[in-house]
Amino acid sequence: MLNNCENQTMLIGYIVLKPEQISDNPLGVRTRLATNETFYSKKFKKVVTQSEYHNLKIWNKSAKFALDNLTVGDKVYILGKLHYNEIQMENQKLIKIPEIIVLKLIKI
Repeated sequence: MLNNCENQTMLIGYIVLKPEQISDNPLGVRTRLATNETFYSKKFKKVVTQSEYHNLKIWNKSAKFALDNLTVGDKVYILGKLHYNEIQMENQKLIKIPEIIVLKLIKI
């Protein structure tokens, strides 16, 4: 059971990209989630909000739910695991793109 806890991500945020189907069998969807953090900035002497954007991949029943029920602006709870896609650039350099593989998705 410990192995399931070693790579776990929980996020609450807003859908900022309409869910897009990327696979039929199994059903796969990709979208993007924005999370916000608000804090007082000593540098600017005011409260600021910082946004982070997260790439999501969703599979099977959760993917069907995302396609049928999620639109831009929806607030969701995500439970998933962190994964990196490696992409080879034209200069042969490999870059790693982080994404969240969604295991549980709840529209709030």
